[in-house]
Amino acid sequence: MTSIAAACVLLDMLAARREPARLTELALATGRAKSSTLRLLTSLVHGGLLTRGPDGRFSPGPLVTRLATLRHSWDELARAARPELARLARRTRESAGLSVRDGDARLLLARVHSPESVRDHLEEGVRLPLTRGAAGEVLLAFESDRPRGHLAEVRARGWAASFGARDPNVAAVAVPLLDRGGRLLGALSVSGPITRVTPDRVRSIVAALDASRDRLARDLGR
Repeated sequence: MTSIAAACVLLDMLAARREPARLTELALATGRAKSSTLRLLTSLVHGGLLTRGPDGRFSPGPLVTRLATLRHSWDELARAARPELARLARRTRESAGLSVRDGDARLLLARVHSPESVRDHLEEGVRLPLTRGAAGEVLLAFESDRPRGHLAEVRARGWAASFGARDPNVAAVAVPLLDRGGRLLGALSVSGPITRVTPDRVRSIVAALDASRDRLARDLGR
């Protein structure tokens, strides 16, 4: 078993337990020697994934708690967004999505597909390049207080449009979803075949996105 696989076993075991675990128990779970298990556990403690109590037992650390809180927040956001994305897809006849930043990529958190047979088809949970496409541009432009160049233009006008950036056959339009304090929650987008999502449709799609964004923000109470 590799160190990464062993770390996953340890984290899964500790997350499922109601109480901390001793080194002997954790070594048995991974099938590794106590010495190598202790080295791995020590690394996880230093990384914030585990904590070690005064009695020497191990339990999930603060980073695990923060990640769980973030996942819960994302799940709530996705559930709230799907009805509005469905309305957006019906209005524009194109696929609608909500993306959030996930490290150096964007994560498609929620998605409702176009009712058309020819459409931009992506599944929820896919990670996409942050620097390609309208949704990524919005995330980059609105997460920074002082974006530069093209991103400054995106922030100033409040939306982004891309044609063939992620896929040569796909175009997209996106707007930011912000909370009441102006903090970026994600990017709402509409995407479809480049033959349908044309420059002359951008303004009407932006209007539809703005209306959906405002309703979603009210529903979230943020």
